[in-house]
Amino acid sequence: MIAQVSAEVHDNLVELLSQDVFEQRTNPLAIFRQATRPITEVLKKLGSPAVTRDEFDERSFPDDVYGLSPATWVDIDEAMVEPGIEWGAWKAATVMMRKKNQ
Repeated sequence: MIAQVSAEVHDNLVELLSQDVFEQRTNPLAIFRQATRPITEVLKKLGSPAVTRDEFDERSFPDDVYGLSPATWVDIDEAMVEPGIEWGAWKAATVMMRKKNQ
């Protein structure tokens, strides 16, 4: 399952990053969050008990009963913080520039 999910994350990231900025309907962090769903389903089927989560996690990720979903880039890896911020800044700047030039 991990190999399958890893391949899906890779493919989804490649697809997202190859799209024009105005066609992008998600963001890279959301792709990583979605990757936790199959693992959550396996844990549920195995009867694993849900973990205690804080109010923010319960509200932000209601289906993530095992606390697997990354809230920020640092939850994946500290090395992901800078590229994640750069992507967000690039997207915002590109959208603003294009709208200004329309």
